[in-house]
Order: sequence, then C-alpha cells, then structure tokens
Amino acid sequence: MITIEDKLNIFYKIVLEKEKEESLKVLNEIEEKNKATLDKHRERLFKVKDDIIEKSIKNGEVKKDELISQEIVEARKRIFTKKEGLLDDLILYLEKKAKDFVNSEEYSQYLLDGIGRVLKDIEDKYIIIYLKNEDRLRLSGSIAKIGIEIGKKISFENVTEDIIGGFIVCDIDKKYLIDESFKGKIEENKYLIGEELYSTLGKAGDILD
Repeated sequence: MITIEDKLNIFYKIVLEKEKEESLKVLNEIEEKNKATLDKHRERLFKVKDDIIEKSIKNGEVKKDELISQEIVEARKRIFTKKEGLLDDLILYLEKKAKDFVNSEEYSQYLLDGIGRVLKDIEDKYIIIYLKNEDRLRLSGSIAKIGIEIGKKISFENVTEDIIGGFIVCDIDKKYLIDESFKGKIEENKYLIGEELYSTLGKAGDILD
C-alpha cells in the first residue's frame, strides 16, 4: 500500500527532475550565449589588433619611404655639388692651359692669324681692337700692317678685365662686338663643357663617393 509519504517522495522526485532538466537547459543556453559573446568579443579584439598592426606597418612603410626619399635627395645634392666642383676645376684647368699658351712662341702667330681672319669678314673700314696691354705693345705694328693690307683702319684699346689672351673686335660706333678672347670663349662654351663633363660622368656610372 502506497503511503502519503511515498506519494510525496514520488512527487518531489518528479518535480526535482523537472527542475534539474530546466536548470540544465537554462545553463546550456547561458553557456552558449556566453560563448557567442566571447567569440564575438575575441573576434573584435583580433580585428583591432590586426588594424593596429596594419596601421603600424603602414606608418613604418611611410616613414621608411620618407627616409629613403630624403636620402635620395641628399645624395643627388652631394653628386650635384661634386659635379659643380669638377666643372669649376675643369674651367680653372682650361684657363691655366690658355695662360700657358699665351706665354708660348706659337701664341703671337695665332693671334695675328685670328685677327686677320676676323677682319676679312667685317665690312666696316674703321675697326677697334681690344688687346691685353702686353699684346698691344708687342703686336700693334703687325696688326696695323694686316689692316692696311685688307683696307682697314685700326685703333687699339686695352681691355678693362683679364681676358687671358686673344682679342675683342668692334666697329667704331660699337654697335657690335666680336669676342675672340680666351676668357670669352671659355665662358661662351661653359655650358657645352659642363654638358660633356656630365655626359662622361653619366657613362661612368655617376659614382662620386
């Protein structure tokens, strides 16, 4: 015979089992929600971490590119400075060679031949020739003789600056000027001299350490 106590025990057992099942169900749901929340949070943290890393890498690349660009600019400045120095040295060398030629035996004949050639191409009868004082003192007689032979009346003036050697010709009214001085020729061709120098350096690889 089932007593009231037995019935109560059976009732409690059924109720407890049911509560246990409900509790487990709720716990599982909570765990799943917590897991989903944690996964979402973890995924967001990884994304933030990746974004930070990517941003750092990009900033590093930008900084590296800036440093490389700056170094390239500085290297080009150094190369340009060295090229300019080489060009200046080359101009000084050419001026020295010109001065050496002025002191040679061949210079006087070179000067007379050059003046004769230029005078033949000039239509004006009256001509002014600018010379270094020492050239005028040594060669004015020979130059005047050349002028007489080709029908030119020549007057002489000293140059006001160092032309190294050579001569400058102009008409009596000074409407034109023909610069055949060594200094003038070097200055006139400085661009071409530099261009040729830089071209030679370029072919050599521009290694100017």
